[in-house]
Amino acid sequence: MRRRAKPSPPAKRLTVSIGEIGARGDGVAHADGREIFVPLTAPGDVALIEARGERGCLIELIEQSPNRVAPPCPHYGACGGCALQHVDEVFYRAWKRERVIEALARAGLGDVPVNDLVATPPATRRRATFAVRRLKGGVVLGFNERQSSNIVDLKKCLILHPDLLARLSGLRALAASLGAPSFDLAVTLCRNGLDIDITGARMEEPRGAALLKITDVAMAAGCVRICINGEALITFEPPLIDFDGVAVTPPPGAFLQASKEGEAALIGLVKKGVGGARKICDLFAGCGSFALPLAKVLRSPPMTATPAQSARFRQGQRTRSARGLLSIRSAQKRGTFSSGPFRWMSFPVSTPPFLTRRGPARARRRKRWLLPACRSSSACRAIPRHSRATRRFWSQADTALRR
Repeated sequence: MRRRAKPSPPAKRLTVSIGEIGARGDGVAHADGREIFVPLTAPGDVALIEARGERGCLIELIEQSPNRVAPPCPHYGACGGCALQHVDEVFYRAWKRERVIEALARAGLGDVPVNDLVATPPATRRRATFAVRRLKGGVVLGFNERQSSNIVDLKKCLILHPDLLARLSGLRALAASLGAPSFDLAVTLCRNGLDIDITGARMEEPRGAALLKITDVAMAAGCVRICINGEALITFEPPLIDFDGVAVTPPPGAFLQASKEGEAALIGLVKKGVGGARKICDLFAGCGSFALPLAKVLRSPPMTATPAQSARFRQGQRTRSARGLLSIRSAQKRGTFSSGPFRWMSFPVSTPPFLTRRGPARARRRKRWLLPACRSSSACRAIPRHSRATRRFWSQADTALRR
């Protein structure tokens, strides 16, 4: 028996003052004894809103915050891709840093120093997942509207790399050549073209004339590989991504940092963090974002332990092209820290998932950890609270915590 949908609370118009920006970028107001989250507002705004429960919709600005600026993107407000283009750069940087400080404090690490934000320049994002829907008038390709299944038909984006933005028309033609009514189109800008991964519950593998048409459109759009639900459909040539000068071919759907500039900043921080360590283990190595660059500078080859991603790393390792790169040893089993090759490990480099309660006990007791992370909250939850060494070292890793 189908459950009835919970009725939404009645809308109520309120005049509120915005006191702060929450973790997801919405302004926070206090009214009727509760917090109300209002998108597109800033601290210091006095606004007329329409509130439903804990969510509010901006109706009118009565007084504007001194931190407010005109958003540069014409899609901003409707598009759900960005949340804080309406505040100035100084406020934004301070707000991002405060998110890290708060996350550390919740983990019992409120005394740890936090460095300034390492900012990624605009127009550098090399990957994006576009929502696609077929309508009577044609295909709509873009990002979902804020808290909606509607799609903003993308014409301009200040975040995307210009080479990716320039190929939107080709991507629309590719989307139009597919028969499904709606799907997601994940695009990665590689060194030699576009790597496409199409996902959708109603996507079927095209055959015959349909496949030939898609092949022609994909070639015109500059695609090097097209996958459907993680399986390769067309490969003109292997897509190539550089990790600090080491070329790898990522498998379909592999995780990559959003921009090369952000990735370079993380690699630089990791190299600085490991210092003169001779033996390093990269846990959850993925495609080798850190292990491959480290192999260029270490005297001993790094070890990788990637229980869920080892195949991805091996695929990338096989295609590395840097001369003189040390061979990298891999292990796939959890719990090998007490015996075998991990006994000699002196410096683990790990993304936060490996430090959960399921992680090896001996690994959690290591004296030094380097934790590059995109989300401060996930990193802080993973830190072993009893480890004083981790607390001391965190000040060298915190600048890697970025959006």
